[in-house]
Amino acid sequence: MTVGDAEKLAGAMGIASWKVRMTLREYATSARRTDVMIAKAAGLAVTSHFEPWSISEVGISDAAMAALWRHGPDGGAYAITSKAEAYLLGGDLAIVDRSKKLRIYQAKVVQRIDRTTNEYVLKSGLTAAHSYLLNTTPFTWDGQQRQKEGYLALYQTGLPPVHGKRVPRRSNWWARTAGSWNSPALGAVYFWDMMAAASGASARMASARGIMAAPVPPLPAPAEVTRLPVAKSWPWEYGISPAASSVTKKLRGARLPNADRRRGGLRLIPLDDSSEPRMDAEARADFVSALLEQFYLDRPTSLTVVFL
Repeated sequence: MTVGDAEKLAGAMGIASWKVRMTLREYATSARRTDVMIAKAAGLAVTSHFEPWSISEVGISDAAMAALWRHGPDGGAYAITSKAEAYLLGGDLAIVDRSKKLRIYQAKVVQRIDRTTNEYVLKSGLTAAHSYLLNTTPFTWDGQQRQKEGYLALYQTGLPPVHGKRVPRRSNWWARTAGSWNSPALGAVYFWDMMAAASGASARMASARGIMAAPVPPLPAPAEVTRLPVAKSWPWEYGISPAASSVTKKLRGARLPNADRRRGGLRLIPLDDSSEPRMDAEARADFVSALLEQFYLDRPTSLTVVFL
């Protein structure tokens, strides 16, 4: 099969999902081995319990975005990082395809899954300001409108990985590879190996589920969203490439939307990497500058933009 930029990006997102799961597990293991956390307040040392979910979204996003820069389409990432902790607002990842679509993800750490209600409980809530920016009117650049789609990228370990039915050991190999600093760019290989599902073979439909995607709640938004239904989420690497979006509606218990799925308000159309030439470097820089102006009013922030 032909592996284009959309497939490379989907594969890189799959690798990032393993990397996030490993980061969260390492943090949780360290927290269990540490009795207290020491901080300083008003000149006094303060001790408190160390929660496994207290890791910052910024630190995990850096690891996830590095996987996209490294394993995704060549020359497709534009990164800006400056004082992100103080000014995070609106989005952490934007994907620009060639049909003038702009998909934006806001990262959130999942504290736990409430098994009674089957909901993600977020470490920090999604504010009304975030919801507004992710739901608002199209983004205009160079006289052209790009339709915005807002999603949440949920960092979690409550849902277990999904292994291919016949080759589960392959998933274990990828879990190790995602954390290796000396592996080459492997987005295309991951897509073929874990997502392509050649001839519908379920052995190649797998996911770490370290990053789950979910639609942003519609407007008017509540003051703060702290819970989201698990049933309306899916592994974030699916729904990127048409080749991996129409294979199946379920991924071993993980709901997987495709272009025809509308149940529960979900409708995710795969990205387009073929209709127009990719922007050149100067155009990409101008696009990112305009996007930051709309989202952040030129305040320092952190954003990765991937151009297909």
